[in-house]
Amino acid sequence: MPTLKALYRYPIKSLGRESLERIELDEYGIKDDRRWMLVDQNQEFMTQRSYPAMTQISAAIKEDYCVLTHQSLDTIQFHIDSMMDETLETKVWAHDVIVNKVSQEVSDWLSSHLGVIVHLVGAAASFKRMKVKEDYELPLRFQDGYPMLVLSQASIDLLNTKIDTSVTDDRFRANIIIDDCDAHEEDLHAGLRHPDYEISLVSACKRCILINTDQDSGEVYKEPLKTLSSYRRKENNVMFGMNAAVEKPGILRIGDVIQFQK
Repeated sequence: MPTLKALYRYPIKSLGRESLERIELDEYGIKDDRRWMLVDQNQEFMTQRSYPAMTQISAAIKEDYCVLTHQSLDTIQFHIDSMMDETLETKVWAHDVIVNKVSQEVSDWLSSHLGVIVHLVGAAASFKRMKVKEDYELPLRFQDGYPMLVLSQASIDLLNTKIDTSVTDDRFRANIIIDDCDAHEEDLHAGLRHPDYEISLVSACKRCILINTDQDSGEVYKEPLKTLSSYRRKENNVMFGMNAAVEKPGILRIGDVIQFQK
């Protein structure tokens, strides 16, 4: 039976992840996932696509604080409920949003490590962003387009049989890694079901050049996107993993046995 192998949260968009034994689902997907993001001096949101040095900083929530750690082991933290009155108008892809600055001290720390002027911003209680389709609406914070990303270990293993240098699951920035199923079986089902929660598998994930960025070094390579494009291309897009949304909130735990839902 399929099981949950790994659970990941990305508190700050495009920074390094945290690995968890258990994760709570809420209406936005993984609780506190992409709750914050970085904007540059032009108030444009930042990702590893343009700033690969963001791989050198990870974020993790410890009790009531979000702790940032640079690979140099320099750290800083801020309270998860801290929010400045100052707001900014920015975009997350096609969505116009109003965000609040979080901490000038943390913004300065990030700026010093990234070499550019950075503002750490967050989603206040009044923040609104919705993905609207004909048959559903999904509330979002700073995720690219869907609340969560689901990927099977077998899909990664199959990819690694086709390339010279294997890659690990951190390249794909998934929230949920499933084990004990066939490669790309996640593509074939409508959802994941467990007595404590349900997750809908909404659409295949279109992959971009970001997956070529080594999450340890920040170096950008041609793989694995080049190889994926040879067997996972659909029209002009490369598909790998499934975008997902919450149907029934609950607590996910590594080792949970789940069922694929038709």
